[in-house]
Amino acid sequence: MSTQPRRNALPATLALLAATVGSGFALGYFVATRRTPQPPPPAHAAAARPEGPVRVRLPDSLRANAGVRMQTIARAALAPTVELTGSVEFDPDRVADVGGRIPGRISQVFVRSGAVVRAGDPLLTVVSPTLGELLAASLSARAQLTAARTQFARLATLATQQLATGVELDEARARVATLNAELRGVDQRVRAMGGRHADVSHESSGITLRAPIAGRVVTRNALVGQVIDPTETMIRVADLSRVLVVLDAFERNLRDIAVGDRVSIGGESMGQRRIDGVVARIDSTIDRETRTAKVEVRVDNPDELLRPGQFVTARISVRGEVRQAIAVPRSAIVLLEGQPTVFVEVEPGLFEPRPVGVEAGDSERVELTRGVREGESLAIEGVFALKSELQR
Repeated sequence: MSTQPRRNALPATLALLAATVGSGFALGYFVATRRTPQPPPPAHAAAARPEGPVRVRLPDSLRANAGVRMQTIARAALAPTVELTGSVEFDPDRVADVGGRIPGRISQVFVRSGAVVRAGDPLLTVVSPTLGELLAASLSARAQLTAARTQFARLATLATQQLATGVELDEARARVATLNAELRGVDQRVRAMGGRHADVSHESSGITLRAPIAGRVVTRNALVGQVIDPTETMIRVADLSRVLVVLDAFERNLRDIAVGDRVSIGGESMGQRRIDGVVARIDSTIDRETRTAKVEVRVDNPDELLRPGQFVTARISVRGEVRQAIAVPRSAIVLLEGQPTVFVEVEPGLFEPRPVGVEAGDSERVELTRGVREGESLAIEGVFALKSELQR
């Protein structure tokens, strides 16, 4: 059997196999090339907007409605201040408690809580058996005194006619003096209980308690028919046109505070308004538990913005070195993500929020230590409108 055909077939088979493998490799490469995903573009390539600070644009119409007001940043003189907290109290010289004075029963009440009264205005009437007994004694003493004076006058006439002796005249004179003294004593006790001569003349067993000072009725514990005793306070009248603000000062602050220092008072119920006062007294002792001393501030309060019991904050302008610093109104600062922030106008209508460093200032301004430059334009009013627009 001849082997030549097989020898000729081997190269052909190898050539066919090579062609098949080659074409398969090419096809596989083509398919792999078509199916291989392209790598994602880098992250910075997807950012369409340029990097830069966040800004807010406020149209002129909204700017006017929001009351935005600007100020050029500049250096100014700042005096040191101390910030304290405290509460409002009555001025002890301008408050009066009205009590029953005697045991009795309330028959009339003339005022309500909150009423404004003048000195001498009637507040309530108390009917008392004790006062009734004193008034009866007063009436009896008056009647006896009148009779004794008449008797003395008659004897004096008779004495001129030698019809009465000097002894009789002296006895009549002594009786007049005795009864007069007794009457004064009874009347004094009536007045001590709040009674008046008018009460005596009308034979009334009641006394009308009156306002000892002008002011406002801040407490009323009186009801018609209520039985009271002399130790009870029925009505409190206070003149709130002047109050005391009592502050708690720590030991480290006491060396800076002095009587006569100016104080700016603020509170939640007052909004942006503040009231000025003057340090009137500083405690000579320090509380062992709180390590604070009381500082009393005398405040004129004609509009009654401050109310006894109210919590307040105070800034005391203390005596110290005046420094030059970038000073801006406190109203220019808002908290943005927990950071003190101001809004600087970088171009007309375009505002940039800037975190700033804040140091203590005076009663109206604070010092900015970083974040702004002199000459820039700063929003000092309407800042919350800018903050709201930024957070939309």
